[in-house]
Amino acid sequence: KKVAPAKDLANARLELVDILHFMLSQCVVHFSAWEPGTTVSNNFENALTNTALALVNGYIDAHFKPLDHHQQQYWVANPSPSEDVAARASYLAFVHGVSAPNQAPPWPAFFMLCRHINFSFEHMYMLYLGKSTLNRFREANGYKQGTYRKEWTPGTEDNTHLVEYVDNNYGALSILPVPDAVVALNDWMQATYTALTGTPSTPEL
Repeated sequence: KKVAPAKDLANARLELVDILHFMLSQCVVHFSAWEPGTTVSNNFENALTNTALALVNGYIDAHFKPLDHHQQQYWVANPSPSEDVAARASYLAFVHGVSAPNQAPPWPAFFMLCRHINFSFEHMYMLYLGKSTLNRFREANGYKQGTYRKEWTPGTEDNTHLVEYVDNNYGALSILPVPDAVVALNDWMQATYTALTGTPSTPEL
């Protein structure tokens, strides 16, 4: 059995967080079909509620329900994370309907992939929050103007530094209220970006 190098698993986690973003967006769209007698505001709130329920149910299915025949075949053939786990994440998530406009995203399949590479919910959420904070940090520091330095060290982009930081600190970050976790992430980005690139930084927008 071949186990993926740490770098491949880090790439897989990033890939899954990117997929999570699209799945959440698709889920909100899926549950936002207008119904007579509802307002846009109520409809959006209902869509968010249904999205949260779908996510939780998918997590439960992935962790507590017996595998079906196809899942058994797949996981028996791939008993441990392998070098193509990021590519497999993309394939499995999208082939099950993420890109289909009239289907709800396949949350059980997504969380099975997270489970397969030991990517906990807390770890995933903190990396998701970190990616969101990093996107705003980029914008605040000249990304659109072309002055932002995406490589914080030669050959290593900001995403890679973020993953390393979150991998080492998600436990401490996850017990903070979300606003405090965002502040901690942003403080780290400011200090690290300036220290590694020699470029003064400004807080996220």
